[in-house]
This record gives sequence, C-alpha cells and structure tokens, in this order.
Amino acid sequence: MAYTPMTSRERLLSAIAHGRPDRVPVGPFGLGRLDHGGKVAAELIAKTDPFIPVGIGGNAFMGQLVETESVQEGNDTVTTIFTPKGNLTQRRRRTYITSYMVEFACKNAEDVGKYLSIPYKPSEPNVDAFLTRRDEIGEEGLAPQEYASRETIKRISARTGAKFILVGAIKSTTDKIQGAEVVYYQTDLEMINTKTLTKVWVGTRKITKEIPRKKPKS
Repeated sequence: MAYTPMTSRERLLSAIAHGRPDRVPVGPFGLGRLDHGGKVAAELIAKTDPFIPVGIGGNAFMGQLVETESVQEGNDTVTTIFTPKGNLTQRRRRTYITSYMVEFACKNAEDVGKYLSIPYKPSEPNVDAFLTRRDEIGEEGLAPQEYASRETIKRISARTGAKFILVGAIKSTTDKIQGAEVVYYQTDLEMINTKTLTKVWVGTRKITKEIPRKKPKS
C-alpha cells in the first residue's frame, strides 16, 4: 500500500488529540506581521504545519464605539483614533516581507488619558471572515478556533456535568511613556449555557499597570 502523508491539518489535530501523527508537527503560531497573501507567507504555510489565528471581526481591545480613519502615505498606514479628549495618531510601515509600528498612538501620559476616555462597548462577533479564511487555509494549517467549537463545549459538558462554561481571553499591549513601561491588559469573558450554547453573560475589564523604572545601582 502506498504511503500517504498526513496533511498539516490532520497532523495538528492528531497531536492535539494525543494521537500518533506521521511526524512531529512543525507548528508556528500565526504568521506574525507577514503579508498573509504574500509569497513568504505562502512558503511558510507550505513548508510547516501552522496554527493560523483568524479573528471574528471588530476590535476586541477598543470595542465597537471607537472611530478611526486610515490613510496610506507611501509604505506607511497612518491611522487617526478619535477620542473625546483629542485625536491620537499611529503609523505602521510595511516592507515586502513584514510590517512594524514606527509611531505608537500613546506617546505620553496625556495620550493614555485620551485612549482611556474612549467609551467601550464590546464588538459584535462576525464569523464570516473566519469561515472564509478557514476555507482558504484548507488542509495546509489549522485555525485555532476550530477546536474551540460548539462540539468541544458539548464534550466538556458531557465529561464534567457542567451546566455553564466560562471562556475568554486576556490580551495585553506594552508601551513606553516618558521612559516608564506601561502595560494595558484587557480581559474578555463569556459564560455559555452548555445545553443551549447561548451566551448568558459577557464581561470585559481593562487594567493599566505601570512598571517602575529600575533604580541605578549606586
């Protein structure tokens, strides 16, 4: 019988299920700042077994009430963030391989105040983009949301007898303001009824933590 190697998706799912894949998966998480439609990203996907995170629409960190405007200036995307206390500007530069931030929105304590003044309302999920991207990936990789599905929730419920399950994520961004390091945390939590698979509670909280500067040794 001719040997048929596993696809990247089959290999990753086998490893996640504690099975025996045909070889150890080489699974980078995501494509970083690569152009997802570019040649370098295509080569990475073809030669590895990647996890490819796909969003479900909206901006989970800033919510759906934030207003922004982006313009292209050469290789730079300049985004203006409108806040009740004044506008913020950030600039991202793209090369033929990757992209990187060259100007952050928060440059000082005043900018942090502007950012935190943005009214917050959680984004409404839209799975259309996820389904489209998952179809594009096909057998070349695995979108992590695939194994955090409704079927997974049902299996957890059957195994534990739980009537509700709490799922969520913690995200963070780090910035430097006047030499001090500031970390912005956001938790997004959802409580799901395991029988009806409906959300019965949604909670979001933002936390800002300043990391003190290290005192020079005397």
